[in-house]
Amino acid sequence: MRDPICVVIGWASSLDWGTIPAWITATVAFWATKTWIRQLRFQRGDELIGAALNLKGAMFKSLAYIDYGEKNSLFGERISEAYAAGREFNSRLIVAKRYYKDLSNIDGDEFIRYIDKARDNGKAVYKNKDASQVSEDSYDAGNKEIKDAFGALVEKLVKIIH
Repeated sequence: MRDPICVVIGWASSLDWGTIPAWITATVAFWATKTWIRQLRFQRGDELIGAALNLKGAMFKSLAYIDYGEKNSLFGERISEAYAAGREFNSRLIVAKRYYKDLSNIDGDEFIRYIDKARDNGKAVYKNKDASQVSEDSYDAGNKEIKDAFGALVEKLVKIIH
């Protein structure tokens, strides 16, 4: 039986000096690619969390306009911002699903439906011109459900990604 050191030395001595730099270059390229993919994964995750926080903020801002019975035109602008944030979140979610398989059970359209619900709550408030005329129980329960859903979304994303 041959000594393992002799085998390695014999193998190394049989290499041409031109192949050693090629092996080193290939190894460095392999590790650089793995590092780049890992950084890309983390970047996509951070972008998704940022989009979720933006969506949550836009939604809470819209709900605040309903709560205080502000002018209808401002509420419409806030709901439009929430829809834009929802579209951005959906696009980031689709990309992040390539890197995080645990995100497959999150439906981005669910949050668009919550924005629709908030818009409908706002229409009910502005139709009556006074938030006090709207049924407090149904109104508060609807907004609480929306706030809870968006809060749970951000918490879930942070757990999956970080």
